[in-house]
Amino acid sequence: MLFKVNIANEPIQTYKPQNNPGQYSSYNRPKPLMSDKFELNSSNSTVTNKIQPKNIDKVINDLKKLKSNIQGNIIVVSGPSGVGKDTVIDAFIKKNPDVNTVISNTTRKPRPGEKDGVNFHFIDKESFEKLIKEDELFQYMKFNDNYYGTTKKELNKKRQGHDVVINVTADEALKIKEKYKDKAVLVFIAPPSLKELEQRLRDRGTEKEEEIQKRLQAGREQLAISDQFDYKIINKTNKIDEAALELTKHASNEKDIYLKSLEKLIALLEKTATKSNTLRKIA
Repeated sequence: MLFKVNIANEPIQTYKPQNNPGQYSSYNRPKPLMSDKFELNSSNSTVTNKIQPKNIDKVINDLKKLKSNIQGNIIVVSGPSGVGKDTVIDAFIKKNPDVNTVISNTTRKPRPGEKDGVNFHFIDKESFEKLIKEDELFQYMKFNDNYYGTTKKELNKKRQGHDVVINVTADEALKIKEKYKDKAVLVFIAPPSLKELEQRLRDRGTEKEEEIQKRLQAGREQLAISDQFDYKIINKTNKIDEAALELTKHASNEKDIYLKSLEKLIALLEKTATKSNTLRKIA
């Protein structure tokens, strides 16, 4: 199958999907293209921007297959404990349902309101150490005698045709950036002040004083390296939507150009298909 994109008066340029899902990266793709016109040549059909209604579903399916072969960005969110990272990410996902969340594993006990498979995969220490031994983890860390980490399988599955968002510590985020380069977008969520951060930790009511002090110290250490991140967002009190909108803006600006183009094209064709089906029913 061969996809061709035409930019205004420029010559048609070609983008050919292969079998390896991970082969497209910012280093080996052809020059990014944006277009209002689209042409698809497959084994026995040619579809232009004047697509016949009977062909729309096939074109949409072909485009979705192509989209699934592109690995999205890893939006890496970090920040001190208690700053509101999970709440910001939840609000961000509601505004961007096409972005996948990557659920990490942890050996700590669930906090009130947390659900297994939603906030974390809660597993025992023996199971986690087995993942480490078998090199199944994309990243992991240990804090307060509890492990936290994400499997490679989870990450790769969620990245097929989608950007993903992941919540890790600042030092782990920098390691991810070193490995994934431009495919990793680092966003640091910061509190308005350390005093406000301490108050949020105390209001949470889930840690003893010793643990609060450990988390505050870890927070200071993360803030010290936050200038190495691509973006920094101040999560103001009761302003979650503002932080989520800012995260949305940064994620959109960094989004893979082909992935963004395909998403727009698929949405346009699905809208066209819906209208065509409605008209046929009326007729």
